[in-house]
Amino acid sequence: MELNAITIIALLIALIAGIAIGMSLLNTYQTRTGRNRRLLAEEEARSVVNQANETAAEIIRQGEERIRILQTETEDTLLRRRRDLDKEEERLQRRREDVDNRYERSERREQNLNKRQSALDKKENDTSKLEAQRMQELERIGQMTVDEAREVLLVMYRNMIERKGYSPEAARELLRSTEPFHAFPALIDGLPDSLKE
Repeated sequence: MELNAITIIALLIALIAGIAIGMSLLNTYQTRTGRNRRLLAEEEARSVVNQANETAAEIIRQGEERIRILQTETEDTLLRRRRDLDKEEERLQRRREDVDNRYERSERREQNLNKRQSALDKKENDTSKLEAQRMQELERIGQMTVDEAREVLLVMYRNMIERKGYSPEAARELLRSTEPFHAFPALIDGLPDSLKE
């Protein structure tokens, strides 16, 4: 029995040693497997992080590209609108200048019309005075004798030729239609062509 007890004790020691070795091996295996798993997990995490960083970098790059495109489009739109506004402002400036020019022309036209009206009023006044003088002269001539009428007619005829530049025939024609000389056609026909006579 002793043998058996020693055998049993040896078996028990062997069993305990086997359990200890098994546990040690199991612990080593689990440690290595855990370490490998952890390394794999870390590698996978790094891979996921790298992929996420790459995706984030691509998204940022695309976002920056989109921002650049939007800025370019916005600048182009603003430039186009600024040009349109400049053109509209130039058009309005030309219209203002055109309106100003029209107003100035209208002012000048009004001034010219006022001057003309003043000149016409003065001429009308002068004409009225001349008509009054003519009427007085006609009244005086109407009371003249034929000789006096011939003298006045000759003075007027000479004045028309020498001062006003009428030809003798044109002067006689005008006198034929002028009162009161139209009543003396024989005197008018008798006026000389040359005033040196």
